[in-house]
Amino acid sequence: MKSKRKISLISEIVTNLVVMTLASTALIALTVLWTLRLPEAEKSFTPLILVLYIFLFAVVIAVFGTILLSRTVIKPLKSLVEAAAKIGEGNFNVKVEVETQNEIGQLARAFNDMAEELAERQSHLERQLSELAEINRQLQKTQDQLIISEKMASVGKLASGVAHEIGNPLSIVSGYLEIISKSKNLDERERDSLSRVEGELKRIHQIIRELLDYSRPPSGEREFVDLNRAVLETTMLIEVQKGFRKIKTDLFLQQDLPLIPASRNQLKQVLINLLFNALDAMPNGGNLKIKTCAANPEPGEVVIEICDSGVGIPPENLTKIFDPFFTTKEPGKGVGLGLSVSLRLIEAMNGKLEVESIPGQGSTFRIKLKSGGYEGVKQT
Repeated sequence: MKSKRKISLISEIVTNLVVMTLASTALIALTVLWTLRLPEAEKSFTPLILVLYIFLFAVVIAVFGTILLSRTVIKPLKSLVEAAAKIGEGNFNVKVEVETQNEIGQLARAFNDMAEELAERQSHLERQLSELAEINRQLQKTQDQLIISEKMASVGKLASGVAHEIGNPLSIVSGYLEIISKSKNLDERERDSLSRVEGELKRIHQIIRELLDYSRPPSGEREFVDLNRAVLETTMLIEVQKGFRKIKTDLFLQQDLPLIPASRNQLKQVLINLLFNALDAMPNGGNLKIKTCAANPEPGEVVIEICDSGVGIPPENLTKIFDPFFTTKEPGKGVGLGLSVSLRLIEAMNGKLEVESIPGQGSTFRIKLKSGGYEGVKQT
């Protein structure tokens, strides 16, 4: 496409004024000639009429001059002023229409180029600010997670110390009960009551031992873990918690499952997180089913399923529940790290953590673990 020849603004104005002057002069001349041809025109043509013709000529020049200046100068400048005001308000997508090739047109094109460059830089700046905001959010989440992890470690140490201190007097009580049980003066009812007390004390000892094992820092080494035993030990820890008495728990543990190379404490941590989630999903009680089985048709893979009859998870949240700090619980009842940490722990064991849920009917969490293929795993 051919570019239009550039015309100077002054040249354009002068040219238009010359044209208007010639046109006005021709118009006045025609008017004078027409007047002179009228009857007795020579007698009526007085200096006053000449003044009137000159005034008419000035009016014509003023009107057309105003129109010319408005079209060539005032209107384009007004458009530039309005566009500059919009840019001042932050709207960088404004454009000025280029109608001429003179200096005003060149100014309009330069203004459009400037606005486009400002819009691009503004967009680039907004992207950088968005990236910085996301980085700050991630840093804040990481900092919060580190603080919570430190608090959890402190709580673990405190629980370990408390469990150890409770274990000592329980051992003394168990010793005294053993002495009393050897007495020959006890009737059958007393011996039955004493046996029940001893059974409950052994149960307390078992819970304390599991709590100590759970709070012990992991060694970093993998071991061959019996899934059924890990499930039973975890269930024993959890069933004494408030709220689990209203829940009916059924265990379906397949026997002769292969051992899993994993971190025993970390696996129990995942199971505890999932069981607590199941408890929160059934505030008024319900049914909890824990199942272990060999995966089919995947060879060398075992599965742990935890099914609850709770409120379920809305479909729009299924893709978010493993995100750090995502939670639908009330403030003070959770920070949204349990499932996120559990997913990372299972993935570190080369496993998978899956979920299925139907709102109003319950949820099923499924842990899939490989039964072999690890190096540096010790037999326990």
